[in-house]
Amino acid sequence: MTFPAYWEERRKPRRVHNGGVNATTSDRGRAPRARLIVAAVLAVLLLLAFITPLPYVIEYPGPAVNTIGEVEGKPVISIEGHPSYPTSGQLDLTTVSIAGAPGHSVYAGDVLRGWFDPHARVIPREAIFPEGLSASTNEAFNVANMNSSQQEAIAQAVTALGKEVTPLVLIGAVRQGGPADGVLEPGDEVVQVAGKPAGSLQEVREATASTPAGQKVQMQVRRAGKLIDLQVPTETSGGKSRVGVVLVRGYRFPFEVKISLDNIGGPSAGMMFALGVYDKLTPGELTGGKNIAGTGTIDTGDGKVGRIGGIAQKMIGARNSGARFFLAPADNCKEVRGNVPDGLEVVRVGTFQEALHAVETIGKTGNIKGLPTCAASR
Repeated sequence: MTFPAYWEERRKPRRVHNGGVNATTSDRGRAPRARLIVAAVLAVLLLLAFITPLPYVIEYPGPAVNTIGEVEGKPVISIEGHPSYPTSGQLDLTTVSIAGAPGHSVYAGDVLRGWFDPHARVIPREAIFPEGLSASTNEAFNVANMNSSQQEAIAQAVTALGKEVTPLVLIGAVRQGGPADGVLEPGDEVVQVAGKPAGSLQEVREATASTPAGQKVQMQVRRAGKLIDLQVPTETSGGKSRVGVVLVRGYRFPFEVKISLDNIGGPSAGMMFALGVYDKLTPGELTGGKNIAGTGTIDTGDGKVGRIGGIAQKMIGARNSGARFFLAPADNCKEVRGNVPDGLEVVRVGTFQEALHAVETIGKTGNIKGLPTCAASR
C-alpha cells in the first residue's frame, strides 16, 4: 500500500455499533460539541434577558397611613388657630408601590415574579409614564400632585364647615437641576410675575412663557409670610421659556392646617386627607373607633371624588393594614368588582359629602347597610 493510499484509509471514519444504530466516531464527537454550543447560546440569551431592562411597570400593594394618626411620633394633620378635637379609629390613605418608574428598571426576573404574584399587576410603562419622562421630572410631578391634593383636601374640609378660602397660585414642586432650583421653593406663593399679578395658573404660565429665551423672569413670592423679589433663570423648551417648576392651585385659609407626610406622592390621597382634617376640626369621633380606608382625588369646586389607579392593590394594602371598610371612587367600580379581598367591605362614593356620610354611618352602625356599593352600581 502506498503512503497516499494508507493515509486515505486512515482518514475514513470507523464504524462502531451503538445499541443497534450505526454511527461514526466523528458523528459522536460533533454531537456533544453541538449540544454545548446550543447550551452556551441559550445561557447567554437567558443572561441577557435577566440583565436587560424591560419596558414594564409592576404595581404592588403599598403601605396604608392613618391620616388622623401619627408617623414617627408626629401627627399627620396638625391645626393652629382653630379648636381641634380628639379622634379615634383610623382613616387610612392607601398607596401603591411601583417598580419600574422613570430612573428605575425592571428585568425579566421581576416581571416573571409579578406575573405569578396574584397581588401584583404588570403593565407596559407607557400606560402610566409618558415616553422620555425623566426621574427628576417624574419626582417633581409626584411632589406637586401631593401638595395639590393636600391643598384641595384642606379647602374641602374648611369650606364644609362654612368658612371661606382664598385661591392662590403656589409652587408645587421645583425640578431638580432646573433653572429655578435653589431660587424658588415648594410652597412659595406666587404674587407677581414680570410685574403682573398672579391671578391664575394660566396667567403665571403665560407670563413666564413670554419672557425672552435665556433671560431671567422677575417674580415676587410670599415665603413664610414675607414678600421676596426674585430673578428666576429660564430655559427654552418647545420654543417657550420655562423655569422648571410645577404650579398648583392653592388656598389661603382662615387658620393653619399642616399635613406632614414624606415619601408619598400623587393626588389620590385627597379624599382621605379631607376626611381626616374634617374629623379633627369637628367635635365627636367620626369613625366611632372603626378602621376605614379609602382612596380618591378631591375637587374643591364641586367636591367630586375622582378616579385613581391601582385600586386593586390599594384594597389589598387596606386589608393588610387591618381595615374592614374601604371607600372607593364611583368611577373605579369596574376595577373594584371581582377584586375585593376577603374581609373587606367596599362603599361607592362620588363626592366628599357621600364619603362623609359613609364614614358617619359606619361609625354609628359598624356596617355598610344602606350605603351604595360597587356591586350595585351600573
